[in-house]
Amino acid sequence: NKLEGQQLLDAVSLIASLGSADDLRKLFDRAIAAETPPEQRAALLRTLVTASQQRDLKPTGDLSAIATRLDAQNPIAVRAVAAEAIGVWKLSAQAAALDALAAKADEDVSVRKAAMAGLARLGASDAVTKLTALAATAGPIEVREAAVIGASSLDAAAGSKAAVALLSSAPATTDPTPLVNAFLGVKGGPQALTASLKDAKLNGDVVKLAVRAIESSGRKLPELTAAFTTAGGVQAGPKTLTPAELAALLDEVKSKGDAARGELVFRKAANACLNCHAIGGAGGRVGPDLASIGGSAQPD
Repeated sequence: NKLEGQQLLDAVSLIASLGSADDLRKLFDRAIAAETPPEQRAALLRTLVTASQQRDLKPTGDLSAIATRLDAQNPIAVRAVAAEAIGVWKLSAQAAALDALAAKADEDVSVRKAAMAGLARLGASDAVTKLTALAATAGPIEVREAAVIGASSLDAAAGSKAAVALLSSAPATTDPTPLVNAFLGVKGGPQALTASLKDAKLNGDVVKLAVRAIESSGRKLPELTAAFTTAGGVQAGPKTLTPAELAALLDEVKSKGDAARGELVFRKAANACLNCHAIGGAGGRVGPDLASIGGSAQPD
């Protein structure tokens, strides 16, 4: 009780990264104590969850008291990390509490998403059924997406069907990157998603972002790319411009080009430019630094 602010967080982080399970228990007890300020409680629980994931180590003793931090009297950040902790620590007795949170229509989106992730980590026999049912509801698309991602981590085939159903009804502004990345990270995920895309009809703009996500992953998945482009009725790869089209585009660049607007496009997360390219050292390292591209390449 002699440290405050960032000093306290630094000390907690050090204990979590180097301490024993008994040391983690001391942090846990402090995290759930009634006198601990809510913002400190959220930070403590987040540090414990991160330590458990990185070190495969959890606090000793009965951890069921974490359920007291799921009710509405706790701030959103506390409820969300508590739901995540239940999954990470495999507290199966709290599955019903996570079910209720995940299905609660008026609950904060971040809390519902954390509850779904927790259910997926618990891996109960009926988890896939519950998650795919949530994915089919009329709730916010972020919640439905989280349900699909959770289901896919347990059953790629069932999750892929739910994913295609979601994307088929998704608005054109939907970014499918998190969904696509989830399947790329699951064994058999790309194959399952390819199979489920057969005969599907998706929005072309959504498909373009999905294909970009596949290409940005660095993996060669031509079957999955083809399945998406067919479903969206779009052409894969860059379009080859005719001389007339190129001349018209160059005229438009000269008359309407806006470097500031271009920077916004470059930095847009959905475009993933920064994943591979840097400008002046800031950004990815996969492709070349683009700091001098304007001086070395002509507009055409």
